[in-house]
Amino acid sequence: MTSVARTAFDCMRHLPFSRGLAIADSYLRMSGSGRGDLREALGLWGGSDNLNQAKVTLSFADGRSENGGESCARAAMIELGYQIPELQVEVPNEIEGGMFRVDFFWDLPGGRSVAGELGGWGKYLAEDVEKSEGATSVSEHAIQTMTAERLRESRLSRRLEVMRFSYQQARDLGYMRRLLEGFGVPRTSRMRNVDVRRRLPRWVSQSGRTT
Repeated sequence: MTSVARTAFDCMRHLPFSRGLAIADSYLRMSGSGRGDLREALGLWGGSDNLNQAKVTLSFADGRSENGGESCARAAMIELGYQIPELQVEVPNEIEGGMFRVDFFWDLPGGRSVAGELGGWGKYLAEDVEKSEGATSVSEHAIQTMTAERLRESRLSRRLEVMRFSYQQARDLGYMRRLLEGFGVPRTSRMRNVDVRRRLPRWVSQSGRTT
């Protein structure tokens, strides 16, 4: 078995950029060690195939990303050349007090601010019912969750524009380009070629089955 750092390194150099970034983000988030361990891995195994892919992926890795979906969405923004957002930024709730935390945040010229929010079905499903206060069924939990979400968004909209999208939409580069353009997020570079890896060979056994 390989170490966790070596496993993350191997994933970063062999997986497509979006998936490798999700692994690198998760490693940084769960280990709390910063990029030092992974940079050390690059040094230890500097002669490995696809080292440049690992270097490119590590350069964009950020442990503040809370899950793989957020990492994949950020990967799309990076690939498309748009301004990379700040992650997990806190925004004051001016009505009830306290703070909201948004997945992505852009502070734009002219005093505009845009929050990006990745939505998913998991928060509405049965496995999360126990997290609701007073909910006795999936439907009650879903209603509670949607009501709280609408309330939260109405408070956020006092200070910034809210751009909401799903994981499936984040994986569609054409859709993300139109969405980011529509909300005025600036493009800081041309579309980046961040998937520079050499593909692994496909070995075929004597039986003709791919292994």
